[in-house]
Amino acid sequence: MTQYVFIRHGECHKNLEGVTGGTGTSLTGPGADQVKLVAAEMAGRFSHPKIVACPTIQTIETAAIIAMELGCDYTVDESLLPAGLGVVGGLRQKDIECLYPDHAQQLRRWRKFEIEACELRIPGIEPPADFWSRTIAVLRGYEGNDEIVVVATRSIMVLAANLSMDRTPEPGGGYKHVNIGYCQTVTVNL
Repeated sequence: MTQYVFIRHGECHKNLEGVTGGTGTSLTGPGADQVKLVAAEMAGRFSHPKIVACPTIQTIETAAIIAMELGCDYTVDESLLPAGLGVVGGLRQKDIECLYPDHAQQLRRWRKFEIEACELRIPGIEPPADFWSRTIAVLRGYEGNDEIVVVATRSIMVLAANLSMDRTPEPGGGYKHVNIGYCQTVTVNL
């Protein structure tokens, strides 16, 4: 079994704008400070981890700060993509409310833990079971490394939290939203 430590990126500009999904934006000043604090804590926990970042601006910046603090390298894994959110991806929450009120309602219910991921019915959304399988397959490619740190977006952090609670994306599997703060970590054994 391999241990993975997932860490969510620091606060970024798209978070302040209420943007859902998309390619990401740069960290804010406070976001970079959050990362420096958690990186200093990680320095006592890890000797030379393999640091892997999702291919978004905020995760890459977060990984770079952590790697600098730990004195090691990081890689960006282009296949470790966040969940595809279909027609709402990259939109501000207020725009989703105006353009897609039914989808906005689904997202509110998801964020209130009222529905499972498999119940989201948004055109073009990546099926949760596909996202789950795709992400697990990418992670399994890192097995054999002693210390793996995955710098991730919210969707991958939610997947990791559900995985740590033995929840699955199938109907009735309990895969629900989990509140994940900036620079919060989740540890998972695969």
